[in-house]
Amino acid sequence: MANLALETSKPSLTNMSVKPSIIAGILIILVMLGGFGAWATMANLSGAILASGVVTLDSKRKTVQHLEGGIVAEILVSEGEKVDRGQLLVKLDDTRAAANLANIEAQIDVFLARLARLRSEQNLAMEISFNHIFKARRYEPVVVEMIEGQTALFKARRESLEGEITLQTQKKVQYLEQIQGLEAQIAASKKIEAISAEELVTTRKLYDNGNLTLQPVLDLEKSLAHLKGQIGEYQANIASARAGIAESDLRVLQLRIDFREAVESELLDVQAKIFELREQRIMANYEHNRVEIRAPKGGKIMDLGIHTIGGVLSPGQAILDIVPEEDELIVEARLQTQDIDKISMNQTAVVRMSAFSSRTTPELNGLVSGVSADSFIDETNGMSFYKLRIRIPQDEMEKLNELVLMPGMPAEVFVQTEARTMVSYLMKPLSDSALRAFRED
Repeated sequence: MANLALETSKPSLTNMSVKPSIIAGILIILVMLGGFGAWATMANLSGAILASGVVTLDSKRKTVQHLEGGIVAEILVSEGEKVDRGQLLVKLDDTRAAANLANIEAQIDVFLARLARLRSEQNLAMEISFNHIFKARRYEPVVVEMIEGQTALFKARRESLEGEITLQTQKKVQYLEQIQGLEAQIAASKKIEAISAEELVTTRKLYDNGNLTLQPVLDLEKSLAHLKGQIGEYQANIASARAGIAESDLRVLQLRIDFREAVESELLDVQAKIFELREQRIMANYEHNRVEIRAPKGGKIMDLGIHTIGGVLSPGQAILDIVPEEDELIVEARLQTQDIDKISMNQTAVVRMSAFSSRTTPELNGLVSGVSADSFIDETNGMSFYKLRIRIPQDEMEKLNELVLMPGMPAEVFVQTEARTMVSYLMKPLSDSALRAFRED
């Protein structure tokens, strides 16, 4: 019985030794779960958005084009050559542009010469002054020819006007001479009239005394009446002559007015034409200057698209690209549209250069310096994306040591987002689903 009691008591001792281990294990698990829960609830985890990018120039490469195109006369650069700002790259044939500019310049000279003549006519000058217009070009053959032509026209128009005025002046002189003759005849007729009147008085007395017949009296009365009619006719002719003088004076005045109005009208037309031609000259000169295609910025020549002297350059055709050597390099990355709300200016980003070994190449810290205002569509896959510009400070670039960045190199960009707890990360899909469900309801 004693042995049986001992045997039944042994399992109890074993059970007593196992229970503390189980309890300890459970306590450890509970502590770990509690610690993990506290960590998941309270500890913040840094997030990041991954975007693929490429190294590019801050101001991009410059594509050189020509608005009108033309025939290639000279190609002064080669692929990969370094050029400075304003350096002559390509020269087009300037025959057409130079001819157009010369034609406009010649037309301006013609109208300037006309302008000088018209102003002299307007001021009733005796000759034209061209010195203020042509100055040093006064003795050029073409200018001399224009001056001679305008001077001849000036003299011809002046002589024509003076001839008309002289004709009217001569008519006026004729009228004055006619008036003088008529006044002399009137004076003579009046003297004869006075004598005849006295003779009539004497003859009438003799007739009244019966010493003469009536006929002499009638003859004298008839003669006096004829004289009075002649005097009246002379006076009417004088009035007509004076009207002719007034008409001549009015005609001279009208000739001068018509001439001045014609000059002023032509002057306005010429001034308007000169203004129009000067505007055309600006454009023609601009076009002529563009036959010399110069570098808009210093850099290296890339994608030279013309190689044949005498070849035709189409309007707007890309001639070459200039890659600025001193321009700052940035990373341009593609961001998925659903992540745009997590991006802001000056946000921290980590850049990893995919072209170099990830084992030996350090990661570079940069900042978001630009976000596109609208999304773009990748034509290859139809996916929408936003463009991010990541600027890397110079002190970060120095981490690359002897490694050289070149435009076009691929890069991976990790844009750091707001730190959140693990619970927040785990619960966000559930909260978003719940929010959408409530909106649908």
